Amino acid sequence: MSIPTTEVRTRGVITIPKAVRESNNIKDGQQYSVFDLGEGNLLLSPLVSQIDALCDNLRDHLLARGANLEDMLTELQRMRENENA
Repeated sequence: MSIPTTEVRTRGVITIPKAVRESNNIKDGQQYSVFDLGEGNLLLSPLVSQIDALCDNLRDHLLARGANLEDMLTELQRMRENENA
């Protein structure tokens, strides 16, 4: 099995090989954090939207209380109103 390779282009652009993008469901516009592990090693980690994380947290909290979808939507509306107040 060959290891996918890439090269750094102008302005530091790196193209992730197609096979890697497909196997990891990477789409245009997705953002990644870059961690410098030292000795030239870098780690790419998907950047999770704070909105997505908030929604996941809310869903988990409400499901733990036995809430249904209607309850979740009502709670989300209440939270939005509180933020805008």
